[in-house]
Amino acid sequence: GQFENEDWLVSPSFNADMFDDLKLTFWNTRGYVGPELKLYYSPDFVDNPATASWQEITNFDLHNGETFWQWTNSGLIDLSNLSGSDLRLAFKYTSTSDQAAT
Repeated sequence: GQFENEDWLVSPSFNADMFDDLKLTFWNTRGYVGPELKLYYSPDFVDNPATASWQEITNFDLHNGETFWQWTNSGLIDLSNLSGSDLRLAFKYTSTSDQAAT
């Protein structure tokens, strides 16, 4: 069944200033209809996603949910505009009592 839920997968901190051409790519899939996976970055995450400031990263490919569990590559996501010595990336998954994409 579906349940209202919010989950965060937060990366270890990294120094974006150490990279001239920072890129990210990842594989993703889903099996059911529901809210899309979101990708964010934060310069001030400590231990609670609710108290950090997050900026959404967009313009990448996500599985459309139309084909059951087919893996999709995000494509090459340009992060070269990020700066800071203590950044975190995070995936945010949400579901509702009506929809859970899994």
